[in-house]
Amino acid sequence: MGGDSTPNQDGQAGQTVKGCWAASLGDCEGKISREHLVSQALFPDGNITVSGLHWCKDGPKTVGLASLTGKILCRKHNSELSQLDTAVKQAFESFDASMQLFQVRSKLKSRRWTIKTFTIDGKLLERWFLKTLINLSHDGPRIIGEGSHPAGLPNDELVKIAFGRAAFREKAGLYTAAHDGEQVTLRQGLSLTPKTIGDNLLAGMFSLCGYRFFLSLLPETFKEHQGSHLMYRDVHHWYAPRDDKGRPVRSHRLDITWR
Repeated sequence: MGGDSTPNQDGQAGQTVKGCWAASLGDCEGKISREHLVSQALFPDGNITVSGLHWCKDGPKTVGLASLTGKILCRKHNSELSQLDTAVKQAFESFDASMQLFQVRSKLKSRRWTIKTFTIDGKLLERWFLKTLINLSHDGPRIIGEGSHPAGLPNDELVKIAFGRAAFREKAGLYTAAHDGEQVTLRQGLSLTPKTIGDNLLAGMFSLCGYRFFLSLLPETFKEHQGSHLMYRDVHHWYAPRDDKGRPVRSHRLDITWR
C-alpha cells in the first residue's frame, strides 16, 4: 500500500496513504487514484465556475467538470463518499421535478392545487458541499477551516464531518441563500466563490443548478451575505404560480430537511 501506520480514532494502529486528505482518520486502504473533484457523472454536460482559488487567481474561470480530476483520496475513502454523489443527484432530480411542475401549473387555469412536496436530505447535501469545497481547495495555499495546520488540507474536525463521523458545531454548516422575490432558473453546473480570512478558507458561496447555498465552517450565525438572506438548515421553498388575477397560489414546495 505504501502507507504509514498511525493510531486511528479507536486508538488502534491504522493506515494512512500519502496524499489522501482523509488520512487523519487512520483507516486508509488502497492506493491513491485519480478521481473527479466534482461529481462529474451527475452533470455530464455541466461545468463549474470558480473564483478565488489557487488555480484561478486572475479571475473567474469556467471549466468542464470532466476535466477536474486529482489524486486526493485513497480508494477506500473515495468509495465511502460515493453516497454523497447519489444524494446530490437526487437533489438535482428534486430541483428539476419541482421546476417542471411549476412550469406546467403556471400554464393552467387558476385552481386550488393539491400540494405536492419534494424532499432533499440536507445532511447529505451539506456533506457533499463540504467534500466539494475540500476537493477544489486541496493542495492550495489556504488552510481549510479554522486552525494552523498545513495549507491545502482540512482540519481533523472537517474530515470527520465530511465522512459523517461528526457534526458541524451550532450554526456552522449549510445555509440557503436568496433575494426577496428571487426567481430561480434551473440549469446544470456549479459555481463556487470561496471566502477567506487571512490564511484560512472559512466559507464558500455555491450556486448548484441555479439554487444558491452558503457553506460556513465557522460556528457563528450568519443572516445575510452580499445582499442575500441566509436561511440555516431546514428550508421550505414554496412555488406559487399566479392565477388569472395575478395573485400567487401555492402549488408545491421543496423541503431541505435535517431529519
